Amino acid sequence: MEYRKEYNDDEPITCPKCGSDDVDFDDAPLECGCNECGTKFQLITSAVWEE
Repeated sequence: MEYRKEYNDDEPITCPKCGSDDVDFDDAPLECGCNECGTKFQLITSAVWEE
């Protein structure tokens, strides 16, 4: 039986496409945007476990 809930609060959020840290969080978590490449993305926290 495995239970896991992960939060990486200490890890800086970067663009998932280009890796830039120049990210616009004005509408987070519904939509964030990279100021380098223009990629739009959502921030989602997940809990994963098995019973």
